[in-house]
Amino acid sequence: MMRRPAANVEGWRRVLVDSAIDLRRAAGYLGRCSADTGRRRGARRLPRAIHRAGGKDMEYALMWLATGLGTGLSPWASGTVGSLLGLPLAWWLLGRPRRLQLAVVAALLLAAVPVCHLAAEELGLKDDGRIVLDEIVAFPVAVLGQSAARHPAALAGAFVVYRVFDATKPPPVSYAEAVPGGVGIVLDDSVAAALSWLVVAGGLMLCRRRRPA
Repeated sequence: MMRRPAANVEGWRRVLVDSAIDLRRAAGYLGRCSADTGRRRGARRLPRAIHRAGGKDMEYALMWLATGLGTGLSPWASGTVGSLLGLPLAWWLLGRPRRLQLAVVAALLLAAVPVCHLAAEELGLKDDGRIVLDEIVAFPVAVLGQSAARHPAALAGAFVVYRVFDATKPPPVSYAEAVPGGVGIVLDDSVAAALSWLVVAGGLMLCRRRRPA
């Protein structure tokens, strides 16, 4: 009986080992891609999934509100996309008496606290990026009582300033964010809006002074 040369056996062994390693790497890569895709799809379909899972209409409604009617499920800059809903709200409020503005904004902020709190518990994160109700209802604070901010350019400028403060979270915004629960979720955006109000008020004042008499 002829024996197979040892060199040939060793060569085939190396080929098999290398192939197994390549297969494991490919399987791992495909697994990671599937997991990432599943998370992205799951994020976008979250309210529908909750609705199907338990049929809890109240829970479904709360999650839909917390995600800004689904705008918070955007895969790109969900906070900014969701905050856009605050623009028409602020514009409408600026056409109302200041006392009504203050009352409506205060009511919306208070109502957002339990909604955001319950949504955060459901999602498992304190301030999940999909929760944008806090950013929507806090934006009007940035222009509260500033009737001149109803101009589209001024309102857009206030929105940009607000998003910068909310995204960078300088003190005291970062301190407010550390408050636990729904209070902290809403409070940090409210503080960011309050800082934005100072910038907007200062900018409008400068514009009035530079305007020719």
